[in-house]
Amino acid sequence: MGLLTDPKTQATVSRLISKYYAVVSIFFYIIGIIYMLSLAHYPLSAGTYFSENALLPALVEREYHSETDTRTYANELREVARGTPKGAIPEQWLYSKFRELGLDVYSQNYTVSHPFMETVTSKKGPSKTKVITGTNVYGILRAPRLAGTEAIVLTVPYRSLRQVATFGSTNHGIGLMLSLASYFRRHTYWSKDIIFLVVEHEEIGMRAWLESYHDTKSSYITSSLMSGRSGSVMGAINLELGSDSLDHIDIMIEGPNGQLPNLDLFNLAVRLCKREGIAVTFQNRQDALQAQWLRYEGFKHSMKTMLLNMAHQASGKPSGIHGLFLQYHIEALTLKGYPSQSRRAQSIVSVGRVLEGMTRSINNLLERLHQSFFFYILPSTERYISIGLYMPPFGLLMVVPILHGLALWIASGKVEDDQEGEKVGESDEKHSDEKKRQPS
Repeated sequence: MGLLTDPKTQATVSRLISKYYAVVSIFFYIIGIIYMLSLAHYPLSAGTYFSENALLPALVEREYHSETDTRTYANELREVARGTPKGAIPEQWLYSKFRELGLDVYSQNYTVSHPFMETVTSKKGPSKTKVITGTNVYGILRAPRLAGTEAIVLTVPYRSLRQVATFGSTNHGIGLMLSLASYFRRHTYWSKDIIFLVVEHEEIGMRAWLESYHDTKSSYITSSLMSGRSGSVMGAINLELGSDSLDHIDIMIEGPNGQLPNLDLFNLAVRLCKREGIAVTFQNRQDALQAQWLRYEGFKHSMKTMLLNMAHQASGKPSGIHGLFLQYHIEALTLKGYPSQSRRAQSIVSVGRVLEGMTRSINNLLERLHQSFFFYILPSTERYISIGLYMPPFGLLMVVPILHGLALWIASGKVEDDQEGEKVGESDEKHSDEKKRQPS
């Protein structure tokens, strides 16, 4: 501490910072960038593993095989959607289907009016803020073993014919949800309630449902009274399927402000997809070939995947409606299926078995997922970079603004000293002039 308070030491350090801060900043910036990018190399990252043993992935044999039901539901929904006015959600059709399956069925109406939304101009009066109205329909399969203190949510966004052209259809996702609800209804090993939720208007509808479910008030969302609830939500899976034949499934995990689900949930989805023979991707990119892991091609491929993951986190926008669950400390992710026309395409039955396995694994949990990582970067589906590995290069990059801030602070101190010196010199000159003018 004596060296830091010594005026000579302070002057030396200030002089060195003012003189060399630009060169040192460039050095730390380059080293930090190289260090960060090198973490995508296979030997520098770690292989994924399960920290929560209670998940027991793939321990039981999956038995779901109702492919015909899924197609029937999807085709029927397509016909109903064509006759629905203004692309609204077919509330009555969903309500009746959930009711036929023996679920407790509820609907939620909501209205959204926000000052940042588009305004509707009127010639007769002032402009008005655009108002969005929608409906969410959900059915609850009550757990036969417990009193419904915990729940699992399986959600699918409904998309009208106009939205299908932009975002893709989700009819087969809703059909698979109904088929799974029928299958789950015939079994008694559930210890948690299962909520099957169909939302309208994507993130808007999901936010309205979550705020009503957790009884949190919003100044711009007005919802009807939620008459049906379950217990604390332990996990959520969002499903987006538009075809019954799939090329691959992309796993999306990013939430608002860079939030991520527990790494165990991501590992569970990857493990079950590969067990069912489904090609799985992250950032819509497959992993590098095993023969390329130690080569430049493999490093370049993993680095691009890692940078895409970091860019999505830095944007602050969720990659799917699952991201809104993360704000309520609920682990969630999205499974997005991409259609295929080849003969090697995977059947939708395989996706149903993946969802069955994930639901049964979450059903085994005795507490919330907490043992694995919440802060990580993924260069592939089977490798991860923990916070302990990416914080050192981040610290090197943070040296740059610190040095620039210190240099500006030192420079501002010198300017103040010079100004005070000039003022003292001017006052001394005035004092000497006054003495000369006085008569002797």
